[in-house]
Amino acid sequence: MKRFALAAMLTAAWAAPATAEPPAATVRLHEVGAGAGAGARRFVGRVEPLRTVELSFEVSGQMVEIPVRSGEIVPQGGLIAAIDPEDFTLALREAEARRDLAQLEFDRARDLTSRGAAPQSRRDEAVAELRLAEVAYDVAARNIRLTRIAAPFDALVARRLVDAFSYVTPEAPVVRVQDVSEMRVAISAPEDLIPLVRDPGAFSAVARLAALPGEPIPLELREFVTEADPVAQTYEIVFALTGGRDPRVLPGMTATVEIRPKGLDAGRAPVIPATAVDADGEDGFRVWLFEPEADGTGAGVVRPRTVRLGLAEGDGVPVLEGLAAGEVIVSAGVSRLREGMRVRPMNL
Repeated sequence: MKRFALAAMLTAAWAAPATAEPPAATVRLHEVGAGAGAGARRFVGRVEPLRTVELSFEVSGQMVEIPVRSGEIVPQGGLIAAIDPEDFTLALREAEARRDLAQLEFDRARDLTSRGAAPQSRRDEAVAELRLAEVAYDVAARNIRLTRIAAPFDALVARRLVDAFSYVTPEAPVVRVQDVSEMRVAISAPEDLIPLVRDPGAFSAVARLAALPGEPIPLELREFVTEADPVAQTYEIVFALTGGRDPRVLPGMTATVEIRPKGLDAGRAPVIPATAVDADGEDGFRVWLFEPEADGTGAGVVRPRTVRLGLAEGDGVPVLEGLAAGEVIVSAGVSRLREGMRVRPMNL
C-alpha cells in the first residue's frame, strides 16, 4: 500500500512541474531632462521674386531705346525698350489711305446700286474691300503700339539682354524683369514635415538672411508642391516674406528658414531619443515608462504613456505633452515591450 502511495506522489510530481518565472528583459533606459528648446527645424532656402518674365517685342526692327539699367525698378507702364517706329508709321499711313479709298468705292457702289445703275454684286465687293482695308489699318495701328515695351508691373530689371541699336526679332528676349511686390523663399522639406505645414495655424516660420543680421522676417505659407522630388524624396514648400518690400532683400539671396510648432515652450520641452518613440496603433505615439520594483534588485515593469511630439531634430524628439522631467523611459527596443512586462536596466 505504501508502494502505491509513493508511486502516485512521484507520478504527480512528474506530471506537474513547477513553472519558473521568465527572466526580466534587459533594456536601456533614459531619464527625461528639462530639455534645451529643441523642436525647431531649420532649412536653407533661396529668395525668389513673385515672378520672373523675359520681355520681347512682337515685331522686328532696330531697337533705338532701352533706357532701363540692371537693378533699377521701373513703375508699371514705364518704358522698357522701343523699336524705331518709322517703317511702321509709313505702313499705317498707307493703310489709312487704302481704307479711305475703300470707303469712297463703297459710297460710290452704294449710290449706283440704289439707283439701279450697278448690280448688287458690285456693292457686295465694295463692302468686302472696305472691311479688309479697315482690318489692315487696325493691324498697322497695332504694330505701332508694339514698337514699345512697357513694364507689365512694378518691375525690377534683373538683366538687359540686348544693347541699343541692335536688330531684334519677334520673341527674342531683350530684358529680364522680376515682380518684387512680394518676395518668396522656397525650401525642400522631408515628408515628415508635410502634415505640419498643411495646417498654417499649427506652426510659425521665420527667415534669417545674412543681409539682415539679427532681423528675422516672419513668413506666411503660400504653397507646397505635392509631388516629391524623384531623387531626394523631398517636397518644395514656398513661403512669402511679410512686412512689405525691403530694398535690402534681393532675389537669389540665401535664407535660413526656421519652422517651429506653435505651443512649443522652448525652455521646458523635454527631448528624448528618437529610438524611445513607439507607435500606439492609432496614428499616435507613445513611450514606455519604467517603474522600479521595491525589492531593491533594480528590476521593474513598463507602462505605456501617450505623448504629443514636436519636430524631430537630429536624433532627438521634443515631447510637447505627456512627459515630465525626471521620469524614466525605455530608450531602445520599444517595439517588443508590452504593458506590465518585467525589465532590467543595463545603464541605470
